[in-house]
Amino acid sequence: MLIPKNKNPAIRSQMKTIFESKQHISALSIGEKKYLLSQEIVEETGWRMITLVDEARVFAPVFKLKALSDKIGYYAIGVMLAFYILFFLFLQKKSHRLASTIAAPIETLSQLTSGMGNDLNLKKRLMSGFGVLFDHHLNK
Repeated sequence: MLIPKNKNPAIRSQMKTIFESKQHISALSIGEKKYLLSQEIVEETGWRMITLVDEARVFAPVFKLKALSDKIGYYAIGVMLAFYILFFLFLQKKSHRLASTIAAPIETLSQLTSGMGNDLNLKKRLMSGFGVLFDHHLNK
């Protein structure tokens, strides 16, 4: 067996654990690098077919796709925030315009009626001065 002859005790112990577990896919660390190990036992001979692949190389497209999807997600969030801010400002402007449109006739009516009290007092004074004249005119 090749494993007991390996000089690195860490590799030797990891490979022994993988062989004893008989898992089809396992993770293996050699120094700083991580590998995926796939093993199949050939039933006719009892031999093991082992495939060792660099984990970073296998997952590189996945990590690249994740980075791209993160960028797209952040861009989409930024666009949505900008849209909502602009939409809020538009709604605020429209509501002020609508409020002014609704309030304009009421303000005009209020201004017209605010002087009405003054006009009534003036009419009362005028009528009191000309009261005799009006009474005479009304009695005819």
